[in-house]
Amino acid sequence: MANTTLRQAFSDIANAIRAKGVTGTMTPLEMPTKIEEISSGDNPLKVPFYVEAVEAGSTVKLTKVGSAPTCTFVTSTDGETWTDWNFASDTKTLTNIGDRLYVKAKTANAALGNMSGNNRYHNFVFTGKVDIGGNIMSLLWNSDFDSNGFASGSSGNFYALFDSCTSLRSSKNLLLPATILTLSCYNSMFYGCSNHV
Repeated sequence: MANTTLRQAFSDIANAIRAKGVTGTMTPLEMPTKIEEISSGDNPLKVPFYVEAVEAGSTVKLTKVGSAPTCTFVTSTDGETWTDWNFASDTKTLTNIGDRLYVKAKTANAALGNMSGNNRYHNFVFTGKVDIGGNIMSLLWNSDFDSNGFASGSSGNFYALFDSCTSLRSSKNLLLPATILTLSCYNSMFYGCSNHV
């Protein structure tokens, strides 16, 4: 009886840890480390994709290469107030070091790339020096972007998304949480990012 109660207690603790956004299996001995990974603020999976200035005056642009899928996005500087982004003509400037531009799908985007050809994708273009972070899945979904996978049948979702972004310094805070992947979903995502660590 005591073993059943203890097993249930550990199971409940593990589920509580997972509810805070920490993923994966864990043993009782790993639980203290997993608890340390929990953000003191919001669930990290709920933080939309963002670009953060490491150098004042850095810029953010998104280009559509070839016959890439049609996508719509909204942006925010505080993660709360969102406006439509006409990315074809609107380059965003991060005036100060530490300024962030949050980006997420306006409603839902099926994919940002298409592996039926290498010239069909969206590509971020940065100037200055920037880091990226947040949940990459927010570029596909507007609110439920802690989903565990990509849309069925899609391929090349994030193909070449940061290709040749030499201004990109770090992606250590970027979450790639999908556990159900599709063909080439991350193919060439950071290709040519020569200053990326």
